[in-house]
Amino acid sequence: MKFGRYLEDTQVPEWKRAYINYKALKKKITAIKEQLASERKTPKLGDNPIKSLNERIKNGSIFTPSPTTIRRRTTESRVGVATSAPPVTTKFSPGRSVKTVSTSPGTKDTPGGEPSGTNRTPGNRQEYGTFGQSPPISSEREQKHAAPSSPPVMLLPPPIKSISDLHVNEQETVGVEGSKRPRVTLQASSPDGVPTSQIVNSPMTPGTFSRRPRLFTALTAATRRGSVSTIGRVPTSLAEVLAELTPLEQEFVDALDAELSKVENFYREREKEAILRSNLIKVQLHELKDHRKIFHAYEEQHPTILPKVIGKMAAHIVPQSLGLNHPATEEDQQLHRLTPSTSQQGGRNASPHPTKFDPDEYHNAKKRLKKALLEFYRGVEYLSNYRILNLTGFRKALKKFEKVTSIRISQLYFAEKIDPSVLSNATPVENMLDEIEKLFAARFEGGDRKKARNRLRAHFKERSHHYSTFRTGLYIGLSIPAFIAGIYSSFQAPTREAVPAWAALLQIYLAFFIPVVFGLLVSLNLIVWAHVRINYIFIFELDVRTVVDSREYAELPAFLLMMLAYAFWLSFSGLPSRVAPTVWPMAWLVATILILVNPLPVFYPYSRRWILGESASLFLSGTRRVEFPDFFLGDQYCSMVYSLTSLYWMGCLYGSHWTLPWGRCELPLWVFPWLLATLPSWIRFIQCIRRYADSWQMLHLVNGGKYCSGILYYALYYHWRNVGSPRSKSFVAYVFFACVTSIYATAWDLLMDWSLLQRGARYPLLRKEIMYTNQIWFYYFAIVTNIIVRFGWIIYLPIPGPSPNVRAGIYAIAEAFRRFQWNFLRLENEHLGNADQYRVTREVPLPYTFDPAELSDGEDEDDGTRSARRSPLRLSRPSPFATAAAST
Repeated sequence: MKFGRYLEDTQVPEWKRAYINYKALKKKITAIKEQLASERKTPKLGDNPIKSLNERIKNGSIFTPSPTTIRRRTTESRVGVATSAPPVTTKFSPGRSVKTVSTSPGTKDTPGGEPSGTNRTPGNRQEYGTFGQSPPISSEREQKHAAPSSPPVMLLPPPIKSISDLHVNEQETVGVEGSKRPRVTLQASSPDGVPTSQIVNSPMTPGTFSRRPRLFTALTAATRRGSVSTIGRVPTSLAEVLAELTPLEQEFVDALDAELSKVENFYREREKEAILRSNLIKVQLHELKDHRKIFHAYEEQHPTILPKVIGKMAAHIVPQSLGLNHPATEEDQQLHRLTPSTSQQGGRNASPHPTKFDPDEYHNAKKRLKKALLEFYRGVEYLSNYRILNLTGFRKALKKFEKVTSIRISQLYFAEKIDPSVLSNATPVENMLDEIEKLFAARFEGGDRKKARNRLRAHFKERSHHYSTFRTGLYIGLSIPAFIAGIYSSFQAPTREAVPAWAALLQIYLAFFIPVVFGLLVSLNLIVWAHVRINYIFIFELDVRTVVDSREYAELPAFLLMMLAYAFWLSFSGLPSRVAPTVWPMAWLVATILILVNPLPVFYPYSRRWILGESASLFLSGTRRVEFPDFFLGDQYCSMVYSLTSLYWMGCLYGSHWTLPWGRCELPLWVFPWLLATLPSWIRFIQCIRRYADSWQMLHLVNGGKYCSGILYYALYYHWRNVGSPRSKSFVAYVFFACVTSIYATAWDLLMDWSLLQRGARYPLLRKEIMYTNQIWFYYFAIVTNIIVRFGWIIYLPIPGPSPNVRAGIYAIAEAFRRFQWNFLRLENEHLGNADQYRVTREVPLPYTFDPAELSDGEDEDDGTRSARRSPLRLSRPSPFATAAAST
């Protein structure tokens, strides 16, 4: 795998902007390579070699040697005539090598008008050598007065009959600085007596090029590129090399310097934050040790059979009588050696309230610190991998530059710029990783270092999913024929006569099909997110040890779809059975609930437990901090309103033994379906209030207003449907508030949830940075369809057409697909927000209160204040037990 692809696959997605721009550096190297190739290229662009050859033959530039010339050349070769020629030096642009070549003083044609260089064997067969001879170099005056129509004389070289004809001659040339260095040339003793070292390249003969130097071997003086430093001596500093570079090469070095500055600054800031966080966590663990002593003392005085409330009333007991000075365990002794003591710190890093520990909060504090250690270790690992990948990127870029230009710059660049930087010092990061492993093993794993290391280094492991993919495809394939057969049977007149409640059954099955099919569509969301490297595992706070792949996730919805398709077919199949057609929907619902709550290790119990736990936690909104999975899942349920209200009408049908039509109930009140329809909106509204209380940002109140408008919208809708007439005042109020709600929700989708309609974007109406770069049309399609579906309530207007129940089903299907495409852009926006802040780990609130600025060794006030904002801490509520103990 090439390094560019490897870097893209292994880098932290949220830190993508901070990595070395390896592709841009490769483009600059390619430009340098093309420039060098254009300088070496002799024929001009557009020349026709065949046409020029014919013209040269026509003008007499190429001759056929006669037997007289061949005999004379053979005689001369026997005598061994040799001529010498002065060297001709050709200078190139700065940074290029200086080449010295030898040429013959001139060549005279033999009688008969035949040039030398062609030999004929005794068998009357022509042979040509491999070294071409250039035309004679005339003086400037001869060139000026020469006839313009006279072509140059082209001479063919003599043949080389054996390897012994080749000789190596060494000549001395004077460098730019006056130093002499040997020049190695090849000579061939030809029959004509012309050494091949005197032959110069011509357009008709192959050139005598020096062998390209290997990548990992030192270049000899003969193959080094010509500059003051490379011709005369080996460069000793980077400045000597930079002084002789071409503009394109200097541009590459400038880009490399900019990338190094960017990477170094980012790494220095992250390392500083990690050191500060490490010191804070070590002090927190020391406080946890003291908290643990109070907890065990409290447990000894109050057995677990008593309620905790009774134990809290023992606030008058002195801490010394509770065993606070009991001998420390082995874990405490090991942790004491790793963490600084509060007394040894002289109060500088000491807790402001060292004795205010609530025994009932010990397990909560321990859980928080364990989670904080896991997140911190993951962040330090990311930092270590970041350093290694960038160093490798710089090394690879410099090696490619050396390979193209033959300039030895890699060692000098590393020695003068990279080695003195903070990137070359891995000691602080490695020390932090080692300390965290020891602390985690001492406090949470009973001193087992290996077990602690395995827990801290848990990562998402790529697994093969052949069986999962096969099972998913099998379930979907089996459900398709049953679904088609059920649809066909439900529209047959005999079936409708045999099943009087066919219309209500279709409504129920539609209400079940929508969430199941939507679950399958979410698997497509996961596939696309993984393809464009959106870190959904971090966004949803999933456990890397138990997270499932998109193909594994799709297995459960596909199985539920297969069960639902066959239940649908059995309800309308007309097969003789004692089971009534109305039993199958309830049987499927019960089976689905049993599968979801099944504790057996089938259908990925960790994933089922996560979705059930997150769904149950929605009913506790307002009592705890709201995270992204909470309000994202709440938005998903906002698109399942049709399925939620159908549960109420389904209960009415089973309660009346299927005697009432769909949409009618024995209870005439419309409050119950309104509560079910607005339940997700109520949950989201409470979450917005809680987020405002935690952050004091007015934007959350504006978001809560959107869900308030949705609650009023459903209230006016049910009031109009149950009380009002088609053209009553309630209808006018419904239409007006529906318009307000649609505009409100659409504006929030485009501006806030998707962050579109930004000025200065490359593509109109989009944002400046997008991740689905190969599917630009999808953004515009999503904008248009989102607006259309947001105004989908128009389908309810009293015009001739399908019944209101059919219209509600169509609108519910459209809303499910709108939410499916909404998920793509919503998670993309969340990922880009994390990338803007370089957020790769969760900020876990620590249980004990410290000022992070006090833990920064010698830092200025601004850095301490900024770090304090990045490390939010939460006060643990003081225990009456500990408060009284401290006052005593």
